[in-house]
Amino acid sequence: MSDHTPEETYRKLISHNQSHADKWSRYDSQVSNARLFFFIAILVVACVAQFTGIFHIKWTLLPAAIFIGLIIYHATVIQRLRDAQVAIRFYRAGIDRIQDTWMGQGDASDTWKPAEHPYAADLDLFGEGSLFELLNTTRTRIGGATLASWLLAAADSDSVVQRQIAVEELRGKLDFRERIALTAGEIQSDLHPIRLRHWAEAPIRHASSLEIWLPRFLTIVSVVCFVLLFKLDIAYSYIPFMSTFIVNMIVLRAYAKRVIPITQKLDGAIRDLRLFVHLARIFEQESFNSALLQRHQQRLVSGEQNASTAIRRLTKLFTWMELHQNQMFYPFGVMCFWIVHFAHLIEGWRERFGKDVLGWMESLGEIEALSALAVYAYEHPDDPFPEFLEGEPSQIIASELKHPLLPATTSVSNSVRLDSAQSLLIVSGSNMSGKSTYLRTIGVNIVLAMAGAPVRCASMRMTPCVVGASLHVQDSIQSGISHFYAEILRLKSIVGLADGERPLVFLIDEILHGTNSHDRRIGTQGVIDELLGTKAVGLITTHDLALTSLQTRHNARIVNVHFRDDLDGEQLTFDYCVREGVVARSNALELMRSIGLKIRPVDE
Repeated sequence: MSDHTPEETYRKLISHNQSHADKWSRYDSQVSNARLFFFIAILVVACVAQFTGIFHIKWTLLPAAIFIGLIIYHATVIQRLRDAQVAIRFYRAGIDRIQDTWMGQGDASDTWKPAEHPYAADLDLFGEGSLFELLNTTRTRIGGATLASWLLAAADSDSVVQRQIAVEELRGKLDFRERIALTAGEIQSDLHPIRLRHWAEAPIRHASSLEIWLPRFLTIVSVVCFVLLFKLDIAYSYIPFMSTFIVNMIVLRAYAKRVIPITQKLDGAIRDLRLFVHLARIFEQESFNSALLQRHQQRLVSGEQNASTAIRRLTKLFTWMELHQNQMFYPFGVMCFWIVHFAHLIEGWRERFGKDVLGWMESLGEIEALSALAVYAYEHPDDPFPEFLEGEPSQIIASELKHPLLPATTSVSNSVRLDSAQSLLIVSGSNMSGKSTYLRTIGVNIVLAMAGAPVRCASMRMTPCVVGASLHVQDSIQSGISHFYAEILRLKSIVGLADGERPLVFLIDEILHGTNSHDRRIGTQGVIDELLGTKAVGLITTHDLALTSLQTRHNARIVNVHFRDDLDGEQLTFDYCVREGVVARSNALELMRSIGLKIRPVDE
């Protein structure tokens, strides 16, 4: 294990790659000038040979050969320069994540955000400044989809432990992760795995003998007629060739229904499939120790051919077939039924390998997702993996929890204990004191834990669980749903989760704050009774201090904790530390006055 911190290692590698980038940039300039010089030399020698006869035209071969060699070498120089620049950006992005300046630089889209989910919106899993933006360093759509699915659905404990072992192994493979970055560059593949899977696994339509041999026969006839066009010195020698060309066009139109689906479903996917080839080759050649990584690697290398070899053949076939769309090539393509022959070859590929495509894609996505979690683990070496407790009552015991999306240097840590003896924490406190953040901190760390990633804390022991949250409820004008109705619908879904096989951790912010105090107390009491009647544990925040008296209803299973503020003159300060008991004061009026609202006591 290196004695350097991840940031120091990244800076060292940036310096190393910067020196390479400077060197290859100089070579780029020098080779460009050399190419220009020898191109001019070719023109000068050719002109002198043509107009003066001093030189023979064959003397242009020497500068022409050097010019061609420089073109080939220049391509290598440009590739080396690109690799160094991509590596620099790769490590700079890592430093930004370590220094908590990564926001807005990653995948901030809502592509993977489901419309209805027990906690995705409440815990800020997707969008700008989200957990997914921080974690997602994948380069393919299937990799991003796999990582998103892990955040959205808790795995079983065996799967999570296998992921932890794989992530721990990949954590130390910095060169492996760099090779992935250099291969993919800054391009994120948009290959849709579902569409590719449907294409690969669609029923094979076996061509009839006529469909196979008619294009072959007409190709031979067309070639013969084309040769005769130049060999025969007779009038109208072009008529046989033109006749066969017209026949070919008619037959090709009849084949269109068979060929077009192949071109449409793979159109635009070649670049992404080439990226798949390069990534698969990296995964196939790497040495892995963990059972999960070995299983995925075995899936890529087993069968008739390795995944990278088979997909590379598919890309070559489709690249050759696409020549038919070139206007200069089109007449030749019609003459020899180019697109039909290659369509048959691609169908033959699909018959051989179509059944394996789904497995290849799944393995690619899982290895990429594991690598993304390994990047996070490497860049946060102090974050431990949680310990899972099997066969124990529902419990979460974590010390010094922090929110992974908050700057490490300024965030405040808090601990939490939830178990059968202390099933519910009622969190009271003043505005802006940290109640909602405390709930999100617990929820996000549980999501990380159940995905197989390290958690932001000193230690964490927990039973495998699911999360149900109500922190970000919105009304809907289009659906005619008020804020209060939207909240009680969310509460119903949380109560429903509590009846599932896996224990529930519920996180409810400002429960039933859209109704009066009397109804809030009775409604909250009913919700708590239902939740604590199952294996569920969780937290509820409230400004209504009357709810804190519910502690007496369930003996010691309900515990009051609070956050507080301090008033120094007219300045409110917060330490964001959770304390036992009920909050003693409110700060709503002070906050209103602090922004200039004139709040006066109400006359009794």
